[in-house]
Amino acid sequence: MTSSAHPSAPSSPDAEAPLDASSLARALESLRSALEVLGTPAFQAAEQKWQDLLTAGAVQNFEFGYELGWKMLKRQLERELPSADQVDGLNFRDLVRMGHERGLIDEPPQWFRFRELRNVVSHTYDRRKAAQVVEGAADLMTALERLLQSLLRRGAVIHPSEPGP
Repeated sequence: MTSSAHPSAPSSPDAEAPLDASSLARALESLRSALEVLGTPAFQAAEQKWQDLLTAGAVQNFEFGYELGWKMLKRQLERELPSADQVDGLNFRDLVRMGHERGLIDEPPQWFRFRELRNVVSHTYDRRKAAQVVEGAADLMTALERLLQSLLRRGAVIHPSEPGP
C-alpha cells in the first residue's frame, strides 16, 4: 500500500504534534522481558511462590500492553479520520476492524481474543487463568510490534527513556 492509501491529515489541533508511542514501546519491551524470564531454566527451577509472582508480573505486562495498544490504535484513527467523533462512537470490535482496514493491525479476531484474555484476569486471579494469559502474551507481543511499526511509519515518535535514579 502507498502512504496515500492511509491519509494522516490532522483532525484536531492536538494531531499537529507527532503521536508519542514511547509508552507503547516501553510496554512492549517490558512484556518481552517478562516472557523471557518465564522461559528460563531458573524460572522453571524456582519455588512455586516465585513462579506465581513472576507469572503475575507477566500477566500485568500483558494487561498494560493490551490497554496501551488499543488506546494507541484509537489515537491514530482519531488522527486519520476527518473527525475524531467518528472514532469515539465505535465499539471495540468496530475500532479494531477499522484499524485493520486502515492497515494498522493484522487479524482482528486476535485482538478480540486479547480482550477476552484481559477480561479473564481483570476480575479474579488464579494459576489456570494466568497460564491462559501467558500463552496469549507472545501473540500480543507480535501484534504490538506490528502496531508500533505501523505507527512509526505514520510519523509517531519514540522518545528516549529518562535515566533512572
